[in-house]
Amino acid sequence: MAAATKRLVDRLLADPRVELPAALVLDAGVIRGIGPAVVETNEASGAGIYGCDPRDVLEVLRAATIANT
Repeated sequence: MAAATKRLVDRLLADPRVELPAALVLDAGVIRGIGPAVVETNEASGAGIYGCDPRDVLEVLRAATIANT
């Protein structure tokens, strides 16, 4: 199921019709009886690390704090 969930997220991120901010945290997993799904998205400032590589978290926080001009 982890591979299927990764494929779902990869398709979402690669789809040019889906507009996403420069920095967000996407929670994905498996819904029993349905399969892989995006459960929720959060602004970077509201996310926890929860087993993530802290270096990846830092990259997201950096992207979230760059001023848009």
